[in-house]
Order: sequence, then structure tokens, then C-alpha cells
Amino acid sequence: MPAMKPTVYVETMIVSYLTARPSRDIVTLAHQHITREWWRSAARRFALVTSEFVRVEAAVDASSVARAPLEALAQLATIEPTAEAEALAERLFNAGAIPRRASQAGLHVAIAATNKVAYLVTWNLRHLASVPARSAIERTCRRAGYPLTICTPAELSETQGRTSCDDPIVAEVRAVRERLFAKHGGTVAGLFKHYREIQETSKRTYVSYPPTRTLPDRHEAAAPADEGKE
Repeated sequence: MPAMKPTVYVETMIVSYLTARPSRDIVTLAHQHITREWWRSAARRFALVTSEFVRVEAAVDASSVARAPLEALAQLATIEPTAEAEALAERLFNAGAIPRRASQAGLHVAIAATNKVAYLVTWNLRHLASVPARSAIERTCRRAGYPLTICTPAELSETQGRTSCDDPIVAEVRAVRERLFAKHGGTVAGLFKHYREIQETSKRTYVSYPPTRTLPDRHEAAAPADEGKE
């Protein structure tokens, strides 16, 4: 029996990048290219789903340019909004994980999470996929009992690893690391000893910060009250 494909919620920005005319902005153009490359193999690797929220957003503009996203969405399964999704959206807003002015983004997250979707793929780098936003959203969802991973098409790309390996700049840095590792005994201890020796003779000022701990998730077992006592 073949393994089930991971589910991916396709958010509105994905189909917009997929179907829009090539941009003159180099960053936007790169995102368009990555999205189209990901889309070519996405249906083979993932179970793609969307929602009525995405369809409504894609249909707001009645022009021929806006009909293309709807054509892309036609092949995707549609998951439904539930009372649980509404409650999770409110929790995301109340926790400050998503600002209320970006309420539509919160609805996408909530419906994906409460339908047990594995990934929400988006180019919304302001409210969803930036590192701070993603961490806060995923933590809030997880504490509510709905694990969800937010990512960009680049992070779900089939060629991500191969592209990195074939990059000559990356290959050069890796070669330097391997030479340094071998030079100092091929051990972590050897490398740390070398860098401590550099630090002792350097005139630079070094700083350190105490480790931080995030609040435990709801599913993590609480430590016994007498833990650590003799």
C-alpha cells in the first residue's frame, strides 16, 4: 500500500505568483520562477488542497488575468471552514501571532491547521512566512493541538537540495569547512580547541547570552514536583 502524500494548503498568493505576468522586479520574478517550478511536480508529491477563502480572493477581479488563478485552483480539493477554525483564528489574533488587520491570513492558517493539513505554502513573508511570524503562528497552533508547518515553495521544492549541492559558491565553502575539520583532527573537540586558542590571543571583545527556553507545549509532560530532589 503506497504511503499517503503529505497535504499542502495552497494559499492565494501561490496561484497569483503562478499565473501573473513576469514581473520586472527581480525578487518577485524569482518567486514566480520558484513557484512555477514547484507547481510542476507538486501534485505528484503532495495532496494539494485549498478553501473557499482562496477561491473568493482569486475571483475578486473579474478580468482575464484573474481568471487564470481560478483555473489553477479548479484541480484542487476544497476543505471546509469549521467552528474549530473560527476559534483557532480568534486564538491566533488574541495571542498576537497574526495581527487583526491581516485577518484573512489568519483564516487561511486556521482552516489549514484544523483540517490537519501538514503544510501551508505561501509567499506572505510579512504575516505568515517570516521567521518571527512563522514561529509565533506554529507555536500557537501547536498549543491548541493543531500542528502545522508554514513554508514557501522554495522550502518544499523537489530541487532544493540538488540546487544547493550544484552551487559553486556553496561547494567552495563546504570544501573550506572540510579542510578545517580535517586539519584539527576531524573532531568537534579539535575545532573548539582551535577556536578557543584564537579567542585567547585575539583583541576582540566577545559576548555571550544566556540560553532561552520557550514555554512548553501543552502536550509536553509537566516535570514532577519533586524532580531533582534526593
